Amino acid sequence: MKNQFELNLNYRGKIICQRYFEDHNFKKDDVEFEIAINIIRSVTVMIKNHLKSETLKHLYSKYNSTSTNEDTSKTRDEDHITVVLLFNNRVVSTSMIQIDDFPARIRYSIDIRPIIPTLIAKIRKHLKKA
Repeated sequence: MKNQFELNLNYRGKIICQRYFEDHNFKKDDVEFEIAINIIRSVTVMIKNHLKSETLKHLYSKYNSTSTNEDTSKTRDEDHITVVLLFNNRVVSTSMIQIDDFPARIRYSIDIRPIIPTLIAKIRKHLKKA
């Protein structure tokens, strides 16, 4: 059987990023609970850090010391994205990231493509420990 992993990012029930990858060194039929928790924690932290970095870039590019305009756009509902890790079409673990505190420009145009290779490398590193 092929060991296929899938990493999804969902926003309001819609997939905004989906990546399939294999780990040929992973020979087990299932991912252990402790490994799954470590994977989803590290992936979530990496995505949060990426969003923070993008927010800082956005805010610094829009900063004007003479203006008092602020990007105070907030949604009334709690906005979140869901990170899902699947193994052979079975959910291994999920995590939610609150995105209320990020500016609207970041919140509604989430782009994690630059960090996907790093995310997959981190997942594979955790799987080696299994």
